[in-house]
Amino acid sequence: MTRVWCGLIAVALFFGASGVCAAEEEARHLFVAPHGKPDGDGTQASPLDFASAFVHGRLVAPGTTVWLAGGRYEGGPFRAGGAVRGTKEQPVVFRAVAGERTAVVGGLDVTASHVWIWGMEIVGPSPTGVHAAGEGLRVINCIIHDNRSAEKPPQGKPNAQGIGGGQRSDQEFYGNLIYHNGWSSLDHAMYMQNTARQTPMRIIDNILFENAGCGLHVYGEAPVLSGFHVEGNICFATSRNPADLQTGQMNILLGGRKPISNIVLKANCTWHPQAADSKRGVDVGYRPPGNTNILIEDNYFTCGANALELKGVLDATVRRNVFWAPRGMVQVTFAPEADRSKVLFENNVFVANGSFDPKKWLAETGVGGRNRLVPGRDGRPAGLHTFARVNQYEPGRVHLAIYNWDHRPAVRIHLPDVLQKGDAYRVVNVLDFYGPPVAQGEAQGPGFVLPMGRHRYEPEFGAYLLFRSRD
Repeated sequence: MTRVWCGLIAVALFFGASGVCAAEEEARHLFVAPHGKPDGDGTQASPLDFASAFVHGRLVAPGTTVWLAGGRYEGGPFRAGGAVRGTKEQPVVFRAVAGERTAVVGGLDVTASHVWIWGMEIVGPSPTGVHAAGEGLRVINCIIHDNRSAEKPPQGKPNAQGIGGGQRSDQEFYGNLIYHNGWSSLDHAMYMQNTARQTPMRIIDNILFENAGCGLHVYGEAPVLSGFHVEGNICFATSRNPADLQTGQMNILLGGRKPISNIVLKANCTWHPQAADSKRGVDVGYRPPGNTNILIEDNYFTCGANALELKGVLDATVRRNVFWAPRGMVQVTFAPEADRSKVLFENNVFVANGSFDPKKWLAETGVGGRNRLVPGRDGRPAGLHTFARVNQYEPGRVHLAIYNWDHRPAVRIHLPDVLQKGDAYRVVNVLDFYGPPVAQGEAQGPGFVLPMGRHRYEPEFGAYLLFRSRD
C-alpha cells in the first residue's frame, strides 16, 4: 500500500496539483478508512474516520492531502465548512486511493474554501451529490450517481442534482461521470450558477448522461449569469434515467431569465437516442434578449429539434462546429438592438438532413461567414467520428465518444496522440463503469478494435473511458 500511495503523490505533484506541495517530502498526508476512528492519528496504521477529517477538520491544515481507502463511507450528507481551510496555493485535497472503489454515501456539502474532491464515487440517497458552495472548489474525476430521494416526489417538485451550486470564484468541475440523478425534468446532472462578481467557472471534460433533467443546466431566475468556460464535455441521453424515463430535455442549457454573458462553449459533443423527439440539443440564451460575448467553437452537436439554438443574441462567434439534427439544424434569434454583423458563423459544417437549406438560412438570419453543407446518408451523418480527451490530472485516463453512424458491429479506433505500441490499455463503457472492459490488451500501434453491440445505444453511439499505462 505504501508504494501505491507514494506513486499517487508523485503523479499529483507532477501533473498540476502544485497547490498540494512543492515537493513530496514536504507534503502533509493523512489517511482515512471506513474503519477509521475519531481519535486516530491519521497514519496508515491508525486512520481517521471520514467525518473527523472532512467535517471537523481534525489534523487537516492547508496543503494536506487526505487519502481515502476503498470501501463505503456511510452517514452523509457530509458538510465541509469552516473547520476545513485551504488556500489557493495550498488546497486541502480529499482523494481516493487509485484502484480502490471509494464510495461516499449521502452526498457532500462543501462551503469550505479551496477544497479538492478527487476520484470518489458519490452516491445517494441525497438531495445533491455535491453541493458546490466553496471558493476554489474542484471536483475531479469523481463518479456521481443515483442522488435522489428514496420515493418519487410530487409532480413539478425538484428533488436532486448531481452537482449543484456555484456563485463562488475559482471553481472547477473536471473529468466527472455524472448519471442517474434526480426524478424529474427539474433534476439535472449539473445545475450551476455564476455571475460577473466571480471568476469564470470551469466545466471541463465531464461525461453527463441519463439524468432525469438536462445534462448541463446553467440557469437562474434572479442572478445575471456570467462567466462559464465549458469545454470537452460529452453529454448524451438526457432524461433517459432508468428510474423514471422522461421525454428528452436539452443536453446543454446556458441561459436564464436575465441575459447571460462571457460564455466559452468549446469542443463538446452531444447525442440523443430520440434524435427527432428530444428538445433542442443545445440552448444558449434561453429567453431574454441581450446575451453577449459568446464563443461557440469546435463542437460536435447532434440531435434534437435543432442541434443548436442561439437566442436573444447581441454578439457571438460560432466557428468550426459540426451540426446535425434530423429535421431542424441551427436556430438564431437576435436582441432587438443587435447589429447582426457582430454575430459570425464561420467554417461550420452542416450535415444534410434533406430539409435544411444553408443559403436560405443565411439569407433569413443575415449572419456572416463561410459554412459548408456536406452530404450524409438518408438524411443522417455517415461514417465514424471519434471524440477523445486526455485527462489533465491523470494522463492515463482518456474520455471517448464514438459515433458509429454506419452501425458497424465493430470499429477500429485510431488514437495517435493517445496510444503507442506497447501500451497496456483497458476500455470500459460508461454505462457499465464498474463492469468488465469492452476491450483491453497491449497496443500494437496507435489503434485498437472496439466492439459496439453490448450496451444500449450501441452500435450508433457509445461513451467510454480508456485507461492507459506505459512502462
